[in-house]
Amino acid sequence: EALGDMPEACRRYMIYADRCSQAGYPDVAIQTLDRVLELDGSLHKARERRAELLAKLARALAESKSPEAPAKLAQATAEYELLLGFLTTAAEQRPILSELVALQPKRDDLREQMAMVSLELGDHAEAVIDLQELAMNALEAEELERAAGILEKILEIDSGDLMTLQSLAATYTKLGNPEGALRQYRRWVKS
Repeated sequence: EALGDMPEACRRYMIYADRCSQAGYPDVAIQTLDRVLELDGSLHKARERRAELLAKLARALAESKSPEAPAKLAQATAEYELLLGFLTTAAEQRPILSELVALQPKRDDLREQMAMVSLELGDHAEAVIDLQELAMNALEAEELERAAGILEKILEIDSGDLMTLQSLAATYTKLGNPEGALRQYRRWVKS
């Protein structure tokens, strides 16, 4: 770093951070990665590694019921979200979104982003699974309009999904939309 070769300094700091992590010093590794990001904030690998270490630390703290766990979880989430903002392709975004969903399973916005990324990648099955989870969450929260919209989105992807047709018909019934319910029941019977 003193010689002015920032790329080389960052590379060496990354190696040192990995060694610290492997030796059981995640806090030192995180501090080292902080320095890398101070030198070059565009190094996505450093940001991703920092987020991974924060998430690992948060999980360990949560297992030991440490009061520090929520703060580390928030830091890891923020780091992954920052990283997500730098990534432009769905293929790059998918693993980061997967980590975010694992860290924050109750955040429907992340699951919806994951579904859209899966669609963009042509993974319709994964998109449907994520959307079904969203629909279930909306139904449990009695957000019937939102649930109906999500169920309709699923049917755009997989028009023959019997469970979704039945759920949408039942949701329309609860919403007081007998025509919509009848339409979905008819589709269900035809399938």
